[in-house]
Amino acid sequence: MLDFVTMRLIPTRLWAMAILSGVLQVLPFPVAGPVPVWRTVLCWIVLAPLLKALTSNDADGQPLRILQGAALGYSSGFVWYLGNCYWIYQTMHLYGGIAKPVSAGILVLFCLYLGLYHALFGALIAAFRRSRLGFQLTLLLSPFAWVAVELARARITSFPWDLLGITQVDNPLLTRLAPFTGAYGISFVIAAVNALWLSRITLKRRRYTRPLITTAGIAVVMLYLMGLNHIQKPVRQGTAATATLIQENLEVGAAAAAAGPPLTKNQMLQSFSQLSLLPPPGPVCYGIPELPSTRCLLLLRRIRRIQTPRI
Repeated sequence: MLDFVTMRLIPTRLWAMAILSGVLQVLPFPVAGPVPVWRTVLCWIVLAPLLKALTSNDADGQPLRILQGAALGYSSGFVWYLGNCYWIYQTMHLYGGIAKPVSAGILVLFCLYLGLYHALFGALIAAFRRSRLGFQLTLLLSPFAWVAVELARARITSFPWDLLGITQVDNPLLTRLAPFTGAYGISFVIAAVNALWLSRITLKRRRYTRPLITTAGIAVVMLYLMGLNHIQKPVRQGTAATATLIQENLEVGAAAAAAGPPLTKNQMLQSFSQLSLLPPPGPVCYGIPELPSTRCLLLLRRIRRIQTPRI
C-alpha cells in the first residue's frame, strides 16, 4: 500500500519526461539501416529529460525517493530496450522457429530484465538528490553514475551492446578517445553534456560577462572545427580484388537444440568458409530481410570446382 501511494506522488509530467527520454535514446542508434546525421546529434539531449525528471520534486514538493527514481528510470529503460532491441523478436521467430506470441514474450521479458539497469541509474540519481549533495553536485555525478551502470551491464549481464558512446562512431574527433577509454569515455562526455543543459550556472553580472561567455562559446566551436581539419583523411587507393562480407545466421532456440551440441569456434569458421565458396540454394537478400524494400533473389546452387595445390 505504501509503494502504491509513493508511486501516485510522482507527477504525470515526470512519467512523460522519462518515457520521452526512452524514445529519444532509440533514435541515435541504427534501428534499420544507416543513421542520418540529425539522429546522431540527438544523443546530446537524450538524457536531459530523464535527468530533469529524476532531479524534480514529487507532488508533495519533496525530492523524489529512491523507489520513485528507480520507477522513472525503469520506465525509460523499458521503452529504450523495446525500441532498440526489437530484433530479438525476429531472431526468436524467424531464425529460432519459436511461435510469435512466445517470441514477443521473450522480447518483453528481455526489456523488463535489462530495464533494471536504468532503474539503478534512476535510484542513484534520486539518492544523490535526497542527500546533502544538492542539485548541482547530483548533475555533476550523473555522468559517473551513467558510465558505472553501462559498465555493470557489460560485466554482469554480458550485454555490452548499444552503449551511448557507440552513437558517435562516425564522429572523427570524439572517437579519438576510444583507444584510451573505449566507448565508455565517449558515453561519459555525452552524459556530461546532457547534464550541462540542466546546470544552473550563476555568474555575477558584470560589464564583460556576456561578451566573455559569447567569446568562449565561439572559441569552443572554432577549436572543434580546427581539430576536424587537422585529422588526417584516409588515403583512397585502387584495389586489385573485391572482398565480400557475409553473415550467416547461427541456429538459435529450438533449432539449435535439435541440431545437437553447439559448434566450436573452429567449426564455425570452417562452416562460414565453406558457405562463402559454395552458398546454399535459397533466397539471397540485398539488405535487411525484414524491410519490405529489400530485394531478395532466389539463388540456385552453383557448382564450383576448387583446385587444390599439388604437393
